[in-house]
Amino acid sequence: MRNSTRIIICQITEDDIGVKKPDQIETTNYQLRTAARGLLIKDRKIALLNVTTKKYHKLPGGGIEKGELIHLGFKREVKEETGWDCEIVDDKPVTIEYRNRINVLQISYIFAAKAIGTPSEQKLDEGEIKDGHDLEWISIEKVEDLLSKENPDDYEDKFIHLRDFTIFRYYKDKLKDFTH
Repeated sequence: MRNSTRIIICQITEDDIGVKKPDQIETTNYQLRTAARGLLIKDRKIALLNVTTKKYHKLPGGGIEKGELIHLGFKREVKEETGWDCEIVDDKPVTIEYRNRINVLQISYIFAAKAIGTPSEQKLDEGEIKDGHDLEWISIEKVEDLLSKENPDDYEDKFIHLRDFTIFRYYKDKLKDFTH
């Protein structure tokens, strides 16, 4: 599976998150950030992190460490943020975010995975604890409705929300193949 062809499912710009043209910042001096994130599936439910202080949900995942293989970065992030080990069932999508205001070009490698084994405790970093990352398992049928009603205020959170909502919609019709 890890030799499969990747596809770009979205490129998010300031225009996509509602930043008006006069307030948009153009930059060619990006800092590259690579990340791995995606859907963790268990019993027809999706793991979402409720960012309680900012009133929205996000998918598990985060930055890839220097020298780390992408799929292992995803598994590490899932374990840290949810406590679960996982089996990757799909690894094709990629998202690209142009966060001009902070000069970041973020490329996220996207995965779908099944939770396996027995969970351990979450190992959240200081920022995740401060933001109140509470793990919730939401039924597949309710995820789209939940995400569609959320509208974070913060610049970066708007990117995160749109990206993760796009990832869920990409996988929505494929989930039946992963939940047998």
